Amino acid sequence: AVVATRQLAPQKEWEFLKCVQEAFYVCNADVTQTQVLEGLAVKLGMDGLQFRQKFQDPQMKHLVWEEFDQAHRLGVSSFPTLLGRQGQSVSTLMHGYQDMESLIPVIDQFLQKVA
Repeated sequence: AVVATRQLAPQKEWEFLKCVQEAFYVCNADVTQTQVLEGLAVKLGMDGLQFRQKFQDPQMKHLVWEEFDQAHRLGVSSFPTLLGRQGQSVSTLMHGYQDMESLIPVIDQFLQKVA
């Protein structure tokens, strides 16, 4: 769904992702259902029919699998995962949820290393 949003309204990609997460975690919505995702797209001002067509397009599904493959190649094996990048080098900073108190020193250490 995020890939479809990126194609239709790239400026709304992160906002759409936030809406999907809120729908799933806060509202307990089934975000595997096309009509739920279409409703979120409409809520953000996208054309619902256009979103549905893009979301169901076989080429779009191929792009999604390519993104999963790329994440796997980067070492992502759980969600959330936080990666740090310096040039072409990518480091895993965190696997799984961590509170900000635990995460800030990890980020600070990475930033000091790359500075």
